[in-house]
Amino acid sequence: MTRRRKIVFVILSVVMSFTGATAVLLALDLYVHAKFDDYVGRSGISGTNIWGYRGPVVGTKQAGEHRIVVVGGSTTFGYGVTPTEAFPAVLEELLNQGRDLTDGKVSVVNLGYNNEGAHSFRFTLKDYEYLDYDAVLFYSGYNNLSDLNTSVFRHNSPVFRLTGYLPLLPVVMREKALSLRHGGDVNAADLSEKTVFKLNLVDRAAATALETATSISDSLERQLTERLPESVFTDLGQMAPSCSHWRKYCGEMAEAVKFVLDRDKLALVVTQPYRSERHRQQQTLLSAFLREQFRGAPKLHFANLGPTLNLFDPEQTWDSMHLTPSGNRQLAQHLVERVRALFQ
Repeated sequence: MTRRRKIVFVILSVVMSFTGATAVLLALDLYVHAKFDDYVGRSGISGTNIWGYRGPVVGTKQAGEHRIVVVGGSTTFGYGVTPTEAFPAVLEELLNQGRDLTDGKVSVVNLGYNNEGAHSFRFTLKDYEYLDYDAVLFYSGYNNLSDLNTSVFRHNSPVFRLTGYLPLLPVVMREKALSLRHGGDVNAADLSEKTVFKLNLVDRAAATALETATSISDSLERQLTERLPESVFTDLGQMAPSCSHWRKYCGEMAEAVKFVLDRDKLALVVTQPYRSERHRQQQTLLSAFLREQFRGAPKLHFANLGPTLNLFDPEQTWDSMHLTPSGNRQLAQHLVERVRALFQ
């Protein structure tokens, strides 16, 4: 074999190996998406489709269709319930009841994700501009009570930012490793409780292997992320001294609202059912700040659902925050007329 042929052979071998490995990983990832498509449980990826949002893929907007996207954390995502039981899906169902669908339907896309707060909204809305949404429903507050939330899960994935496809395999490996480390109790892992080895050496080895694979995946993603341009937003947080402890939260909400209004879209800022007096104070300050910041903006609307649900009623919530199927439906019912009014 000549030197030239050797070089060509090596290059082709590398390319074929990379292509084969990529195809295998993609197949595994698609399997994970399918497995968790309508899973009932506490999984943070239940019902997340290949494009990173919860529920069915919506496709190209049809003539006459009104499209609403909902941004928020786990209470928007519907942690603990199926995708069809989360309030965005129920809201879509109720909005289309009795509607002549030949004139176009109302679609509600659930862009919520667990642990995310206001910091993520500007990135999420930019990443999903291709959905051509007409209105944005902001559902926030709980995850910003400490004003330290900077979680942006999807945007931090370079694969997602480059292609729009959200890989779930690394998430599954991480959750499985945590489960093994905590004797199968994922909730204990979420609470960062002490590691307990109730399982055998094989399970320990499996957990270590999963953690190693996850760390390699994270390392590769970090390296790729460094090569991607970052979105730039103004810092309206410096303009929110009236928000007291929640200056950062108010500023990030204002950035997200500005993003929507600058694109001539509708914005509906919804106050979540009150959890505490501190939460009530936070939402009162946020509402006052946004009304002052965007005074006279005709496409900015507010809906205060603070008093509507009792978060200590076990029929409405299972942990005084995340809603049961019944609680999600009640919340959606309170939103129906407010959302209809946006398009009148």
